Amino acid sequence: MKKLDHILHNWPAHVIRDVDLMTELKTSTAGRHRLVNRALKSGDLVRLKRGCYLIAKPYKKELPDTFSLAHYIYGPSYISLESALSFHG
Repeated sequence: MKKLDHILHNWPAHVIRDVDLMTELKTSTAGRHRLVNRALKSGDLVRLKRGCYLIAKPYKKELPDTFSLAHYIYGPSYISLESALSFHG
């Protein structure tokens, strides 16, 4: 779990994918799933969709905006003109 803590603390983005964890952890698939499930139960990760996780507050100080989260959940995502104007006031 300490290795996962180190990865989450130093990860540059707010979202980490299963593919990223596979390359960083270098463990078996079952071991990686155990670490991810433990992090989900403790609240360190929040599942956005299958294989895509949001890194929670202890590791990231601010939350990402909803437009960037939409890209990870359903990419390529589309931002309407009304949403952009509303966002920028």
